[in-house]
Amino acid sequence: MLQVMLTDHCNQACPYCFAKEKLADRVCTELSLENLEYLIAVHQRWGLPVMSLVGGEPTLHSRFEEVLGRIMDSGCPMIHLFTNGVVRRERADFLSGVTNLTCLVNHNPPHTYEPGQLEKLEYFLGTCAQTGLRMLIGTTVYGPNPELDFLLEAAVRFGVSAVRLGLAHPIYYKGGENVNRYLSLSECRDCSEPVVAFVEACSRAGVSVMFDCHYPLCMFTSDQLLRLQEVHPEEPPPFALDCCSQVTVRPDLSLFSCFATGGIFNDLTLSQFASIEQLRSTFSQAFAAFEETAGYPECERCPAFGRECGGGCLGQKLLNCPVPPEDIEAEVKPVLERKFAVWGQDRG
Repeated sequence: MLQVMLTDHCNQACPYCFAKEKLADRVCTELSLENLEYLIAVHQRWGLPVMSLVGGEPTLHSRFEEVLGRIMDSGCPMIHLFTNGVVRRERADFLSGVTNLTCLVNHNPPHTYEPGQLEKLEYFLGTCAQTGLRMLIGTTVYGPNPELDFLLEAAVRFGVSAVRLGLAHPIYYKGGENVNRYLSLSECRDCSEPVVAFVEACSRAGVSVMFDCHYPLCMFTSDQLLRLQEVHPEEPPPFALDCCSQVTVRPDLSLFSCFATGGIFNDLTLSQFASIEQLRSTFSQAFAAFEETAGYPECERCPAFGRECGGGCLGQKLLNCPVPPEDIEAEVKPVLERKFAVWGQDRG
């Protein structure tokens, strides 16, 4: 699946934002209709079943309805929208009529919104949750002792059957360890009981939980893991590194693996690839050297590291890497360039 960044503009300033470095101090850009047509052609040629639309806040694209309509007209089987739900009423009304759309709505704690924003979010949820649009409401934990009751209350109030729960992780840019607010390992452990209690409350209410982003296995006690298994046996938290398999396309059709790792391997372009398999293999090879890197110092003496647990998200691994990630990038790039040359000959 490709994540398509419709715009790098956003109407929120979440402290944990994974895109913070990408969106700060820049003139806002958005996907042109010409680049949209190129993306649609690639999507059709590669036979991709889903197109994911992200931002910034994707609904802020100046021609959002036209963009979405063109994607629908192209026959794209499924569209997935990542939004904060702080959307104009007419745009929410438009989205409520799109039947082949799934939607993940990021819902922050209510007290963090500016006047009028929570009302827009609640109108969006109330308008779209009971239509053809399939919806998840989600939040990201970015501090100890998190406030989570609001998320279950919103799911019950608006009839949403599933919620997403993610952890805030760092985004890697050289010298940018404090670009966004993220959890230390000790803070992850401080969050463990509120997280488990929240999952138990969701189970009692008949609401399922989708865990997102890497959860360090050691943040939970043995008792907490048993409790999670009892109430949520079908999908444990993502202790392994299976949450970073998507590639994001910027408005100018350049690529990066994910926001957390956007400081390296971020100058590739969509036109260099003839298939989704080529793209996946390239990014897999690009980041392979970091898979065995311990995200936290404690991982190095943990028997679960590399087995039951991946040892932190890739952003965390890049921060903790003993070799500067830029040096590894410099070593790997010539290998990738030779691969591109071979692919170019095959296509020529």
